Amino acid sequence: GAVVGSRKRIDGLIQTELDIFGSHLAPFPAWLLTRGMRSLKVRLKHHEASANTVAAWLENRPEVEVVHHLGLSSYAQRDLVEKYMSGTGGLFSFEPKVQDPERIKAFCDALTLFGRGVSWGGFESLVIALPMIASGYESTRWFVRLYCGLEETEDLIRDLEQAMVHLG
Repeated sequence: GAVVGSRKRIDGLIQTELDIFGSHLAPFPAWLLTRGMRSLKVRLKHHEASANTVAAWLENRPEVEVVHHLGLSSYAQRDLVEKYMSGTGGLFSFEPKVQDPERIKAFCDALTLFGRGVSWGGFESLVIALPMIASGYESTRWFVRLYCGLEETEDLIRDLEQAMVHLG
């Protein structure tokens, strides 16, 4: 993009208003951002499709109590998702039936394709497990939050399947 205006207005932007709006983006990071935007739509479609497939697979696992994902037809407010959203993304969570923190941590440790972290939106798949009291719950439950990256969906499912031994 470009900023166009009189010399006086541009000088005013540079001297005062630019600092108010936040940091300045250097040319190289700006180029990286532009480069990444070109493939954003394709990447987001893969994140969504992969997460929908993985979530549906998890929903049928005996080790899983419930999967919380907007992309599932079983999602309680699916009609609102379809009415107001054009996609669902790659991030969702599930509640293991087993609520033993050590077994849940062992499950996460056994994953080889899912890295540990919460930097959702990158290209790699991530996992984190945490205890929380979610809205509508009366006590603390362990949730496993997954982000499906750009790895092959079948590989992610195989990775989750081999780690399920810790939740069984």
